[in-house]
Parts: sequence; C-alpha cells; structure tokens
Amino acid sequence: MGVAVGQGAKEFLGVVSVPIVLLSYLPHGFFEFLGYVFAGIAGGILSVAVTRHRESRKHRLFVLNDSLILFLVGVLFIFFGAVIETLIIIR
Repeated sequence: MGVAVGQGAKEFLGVVSVPIVLLSYLPHGFFEFLGYVFAGIAGGILSVAVTRHRESRKHRLFVLNDSLILFLVGVLFIFFGAVIETLIIIR
C-alpha cells in the first residue's frame, strides 16, 4: 500500500498529494477492510468451536452455520470492493 501511494503521489504532485492519493483508495478499501474483518471473525469463531469438544453436535452445527454466514458476508464485501475498484476507479 505504501509503494502504491508513494508512486501515485510521485506521479501526481509529490508529497503534497499523499492525502489525495490515499482518498482514492478509500471507496474500495473500506469494503475490502470490512470483508477481511468479517472473514477473520468467522475464522476465530470457528476455531473456538472446534477446540471445544464438549459441545453437542447441534451446537457445533449452529456455530458452523453462523461462521459460514459471516464468512460469506466477508466475501461479498470483498467482491463489492473489487467491483468498485475495477468499474469506478479505473475509468
């Protein structure tokens, strides 16, 4: 990210344009960040559920379902960020 911002600032106006270049990454970066957070939370919930073997099978399936939903929401956020990046920012 630092290299991309540095190269963009170098091509634009120099050091003065760093905030402008950072703002150009904001529209898609926000959704990508949310996607990574949701996917990370899903993985954390799943790992805790797997390490607790005393829970019932019904409880494990319930946690697996919740974890899968969070993971899919994260993937959707990352996909939405990619769409914003390719269709809006590149043009």
